[in-house]
Formats: sequence, structure tokens, C-alpha cells
Amino acid sequence: DAPIRPGKRGGAFCHPSVPSHHPYLLLNYQGQPRDVMTLAHELGHGVHALLAAPRGYLQFHTPLTTAETASVFGETLVFRDLIDREGDRRERLAMLVRRIEDTFATVFRQTAMNRFEQAIHRERRSAGELTAERFGELWLSTQRAMFGGSVTLTDDYGAWWSYVPHFVHTPGYVYAYSFGELLVLALYALPGDRRLVRRRIRADAGGRRVGLAAPDHGAVGRRPHRSPLLGPRPGDDRGDGRAGRGAGGRLRRGGRPSRR
Repeated sequence: DAPIRPGKRGGAFCHPSVPSHHPYLLLNYQGQPRDVMTLAHELGHGVHALLAAPRGYLQFHTPLTTAETASVFGETLVFRDLIDREGDRRERLAMLVRRIEDTFATVFRQTAMNRFEQAIHRERRSAGELTAERFGELWLSTQRAMFGGSVTLTDDYGAWWSYVPHFVHTPGYVYAYSFGELLVLALYALPGDRRLVRRRIRADAGGRRVGLAAPDHGAVGRRPHRSPLLGPRPGDDRGDGRAGRGAGGRLRRGGRPSRR
């Protein structure tokens, strides 16, 4: 459900429904770069739901961290394709800057919001019911800790915790965004053919070892590995299985929660 209509809600989400039926996506698509990334994010959830369907109803749904890893990977692939298609270096730089800003919002801001959640729940257990003013104080303290001296947050910003639905409906959700972003960046930064990523994740059922195998730098012809955010220049076939396809990063709204 992508077209804009009077009275339609904002944000974006994917509902996986049930294994025997296709998932549903909702967003308000206006053809802007951010809308493309939003669609990529939700389609990441959708593809994940389709691939999980054979597991059956009892094993169909996933932990939040796994779910957001799939969606971020969808954005990563689409961003890389978009930046590979863009020939103007200034436009590519602008895309990369937006990508970095959104990564900051996804990792650091979501972590700061998770710290806010921890603070209110801990204080509630020790001090009882909290006032709205106390919520605002804890919100400001965790947000100011993130920004340091780079941004001045006025006391009016103390009420902004109230616009994040995750805090009420799904406590702890914001952690999944940070987790998914960092895991996808780590996986995608591995040199070599991306089809080898699955082989490089070692998960021994006996619990002897879980980790990443050492990357084979020879897999990319011993050429310097470019940033996973920017990727190769258009037409740069490094023999790593990505030529003509691209991949890449994540564009997010300033506060991920508004998308869910």
C-alpha cells in the first residue's frame, strides 16, 4: 500500500501475516530517495517473511534483531545499486553524507533511546510511578549524553520521548535497529564475493565457536578494498560478483521508530 491518500497514516511497516499468505507493506511513496530506501527496508522484511514461510507457523516469526538485520540488508543492497548508477561525484558525495547521517541516527540515536528506556524502567522499579516531567528529565539526559556539546537541546525537547510508539507498544525495539545496522555493515565490509558471507559465519551447533572467519583479501585481486558504503565506481568490475548489481547502505529517518 504505497500511494498517498487523504487520512492515510504515516510511517511504514511490513506485516508478515501468516506462512500461507504473502506479507503486506504500508508506506507513503513519493519517489524521493528516502522513499526508495524505505521501500527497500520494508521489502527486506517482506523477502525475509517469504523465505521463512517454509519453517511453518510456530517457527515463522523471528526475534526483532533478526528481523531488522534482514531489512537493513535490503537497504544496503539498494543503496549500493543507486550509488553505483550515479555518475556525478557531487551527487555520490551527497548520497554518502546522507548515508552516514542516517547510520549515526540508526546506531547512536537508537542506542541513546534504548538507554532512556532502561533508565525509566529501572527508576520505576525503585521509585514507583514517574511523572511526565521526570520522563522528560531522563530523556534529556540520555540525548544530551549522545550529542555532547555539538547540539544544544532546550528543555522543550524533554517532551519528545512521547512521539516514539515503540516505548509503549514494543519496549526495547530500538535496540534491534542498532544491532541490525552494525551486523550488516560488518558482514558487507567483508572483501570478496558476497556469496561467501554465509560461509564466513561460523556457528557451531555444539557451541565450540561462533564468529567470523578471517577475510580472504586475495579474493578481490589484492586491490585495496573500497568502503562498503561507497563501493566501486560505476563500471568497476572487481571480480567479486557485484558488477552491474551494486549494493550499499541505509537511509533512515532521523528517528527510526517513526517508521514502525
